Amino acid sequence: MKKLDFTTQNKAAHIRKKNKDFLDLLDVATKARRGFVGEQSRLVSRPAKESATQILRQIDLINNLVSMPHLLLVAMEGRVEGLKGAFLEMLGQDAKKRESQKRKLFEAGSKQTMRHFFSLDAYMRGGLSSPWLFAITVYTWTAFECLAGDLWANSLNQGTTLAQKVLTSLPNETDGSGLSRRHIEVGLAAKHNFDLRRSLGTVLRPKFDFTSFDGISSAFEQAFGRCEELQKLENSLKELEQVRHLIVHRGGIVDDKFLKISKVKVRRNTALRLSVGQVRDYIISMTLVCVALLHNVDGWFASNVISSKPSST
Repeated sequence: MKKLDFTTQNKAAHIRKKNKDFLDLLDVATKARRGFVGEQSRLVSRPAKESATQILRQIDLINNLVSMPHLLLVAMEGRVEGLKGAFLEMLGQDAKKRESQKRKLFEAGSKQTMRHFFSLDAYMRGGLSSPWLFAITVYTWTAFECLAGDLWANSLNQGTTLAQKVLTSLPNETDGSGLSRRHIEVGLAAKHNFDLRRSLGTVLRPKFDFTSFDGISSAFEQAFGRCEELQKLENSLKELEQVRHLIVHRGGIVDDKFLKISKVKVRRNTALRLSVGQVRDYIISMTLVCVALLHNVDGWFASNVISSKPSST
């Protein structure tokens, strides 16, 4: 393996493009975080506000993962600049002028820092970027999955008419879970002190699959009706689901099942290679659908204030 020349490699067109794609990814992740904070302030219902607080923690994890290699490299370069600054100070250069020049150089240079990362990654044949992008992808699906499950359950706990609507969709006979349309086992009721008015969402949640797009879509349609944004982003979210499953269960190695259900163009028994642009699009889709679900739920509670209150009898 030949020696890596950063000076030459960093100027390569494909490295410059990857650096630009990273800046786009960083911008999207940052705006997603800010956007969720803004949307949270507009929410009025308790289920939506509580769920928004939870997903902000997931968004922070995604932001930290996206920016981690960049921050590490910037910090390392900062130390080098600090040594240069100390040397120039010994030579008697004006401190204010030097700080201004250093700030401008740092701002310009920090935007190019990830060229070092992608140059080394190319040298290592994806050994740096693959686990990094895999981790971001897994956390992105997890954010959607957690938001959907928590928001749905919290909504049914708060809105008894929603819970009753979902409950009537269940089979007549229990499937071993202790719950059916007509029957609640004593043991299950006892776990909630025989008062399920604020627990029906929690009790009903295991009856639906919140680990897949189809399961999430079905659960929300049962309770709230069709969500247009969820359907509009179906292809992107299903791809995210499939890629996440391949990463978690196959270490990213493509199998026949993935080839059969996925539209991603890859070969069997090869390692999946994600691009920065793909991961950026996953974050965008996750952000849009989570905001849409929050506002759909918030809108339902705004229109059903009276019916969402539990009966006193």
